[in-house]
Amino acid sequence: MDIKENRINNFNQMTFCEKRVHPEEKLLRNRGFVLGKKLDSGTFSTVRLAERITSSCNTKMAVKIINRSKALKVFVEKFLPRELQILPSLKHHNIVQVYSIFHLNENTYIFMEFAPNGDITTYVQNNGALSESLAKKWFVQILEALRYCHRKDIAHRDLKCDNILLDSYMNAKLADFGFARHCTDLPTQKQIFSETYCGSMAYVAPEVIIGKPYDPKLSDIWSLGICLYVMVNNAMPFNDKNIKKMLRNQIANKWQFRSNSNLSSNVKELIKSILQPYSIRRPSLRTIAHHPWIIENVHSEHALYRFNKM
Repeated sequence: MDIKENRINNFNQMTFCEKRVHPEEKLLRNRGFVLGKKLDSGTFSTVRLAERITSSCNTKMAVKIINRSKALKVFVEKFLPRELQILPSLKHHNIVQVYSIFHLNENTYIFMEFAPNGDITTYVQNNGALSESLAKKWFVQILEALRYCHRKDIAHRDLKCDNILLDSYMNAKLADFGFARHCTDLPTQKQIFSETYCGSMAYVAPEVIIGKPYDPKLSDIWSLGICLYVMVNNAMPFNDKNIKKMLRNQIANKWQFRSNSNLSSNVKELIKSILQPYSIRRPSLRTIAHHPWIIENVHSEHALYRFNKM
């Protein structure tokens, strides 16, 4: 028995203790990937703990398993191919790294970096509104990740605190590119405006709700502003239970900070500047990076330096 095989057997016995192994899991084990407990699940996908076992080390991972037979036709034919094309091209320290993708029968397995500290939504729910220093750290990290995507002509289109994961060092990492797409038609080099409704209602920009063709990069910026609001308020700026009313409030700029929040004037001004109902009035990512709230201490100045070097 070689070292790799011994590691796999030990991992199976000590961690998973599975009595029955699905045939697809056997195929994955032959390639050094062992599946573990379920972390999350949706209508047609499941996220499980996994481990890549080699002769030299074990690497803990997460694996997203997509059952294509249960998924909507539009997802399988349109969104999934885009995601699988985009994911391998993303190499950034604030984006969840994808290691391997396998298609086995009706399932697609996406092995990716494991973020053991959950997502920002859960963190805020458990710990309350963030201090401005912590919010700034995570906001700048996602700002860098989004800047990287946009420079590669990729819009995320589902930016929300649920999709910002926290690694073992409590750094923020952008995840879930299921709605991502390129924004330029390669043959003609013309800009592509989105017409599909994408994202979670509470985070989407008003132009997305209206349903007219929109610039997805500018909509990403709106969602980024919602993320910052959530981080420092532990609340949403808009109530999405009544969509028509929410849209009216978005367009009228009818929202407010929580009455018990003790936020600085700089962070309030930044959020207000981003949550502009008319997309062309929103600041660019570069402008946001130069905002006084971002550059007012050494840590953020260092992050800004890296941001401008990209």
